[in-house]
Amino acid sequence: QVPKYSVDRLRPHFIDVCQPIGFNCTFPHELVTNYSCSGSDEYNLRESRLSFFSGHAATAFYTSLFISIYLESRLRPRGFSSTILRSIHIVLLVISLWVSCTRITDNFHHPTDVLTGIFFGGFVAFLT
Repeated sequence: QVPKYSVDRLRPHFIDVCQPIGFNCTFPHELVTNYSCSGSDEYNLRESRLSFFSGHAATAFYTSLFISIYLESRLRPRGFSSTILRSIHIVLLVISLWVSCTRITDNFHHPTDVLTGIFFGGFVAFLT
């Protein structure tokens, strides 16, 4: 959670949650720094500021890589079928990718947030 609170990057759906008063989109390349939110849900307003990096993507990739590395180290030396092991690795990878992609399609994270989460989760899995 430290990176989320330190970076304070807005989620893609921030405008919908905040509903800024007097917000005008006539100048799309102008940075708006002075605004007031008319949205009343404090929890969602706080959550809409925590985009960087995707914890779901990091957790999904950490878990899938950790399980893959664990199974590889435990089952490969015992002569377990490499075809079955590869199939398990692929299924875990597909699930992780699906979780990560849904964070983008439901407008909870930017693609760069998800990619950072993927790299962070993978890095921690290899360190573990």
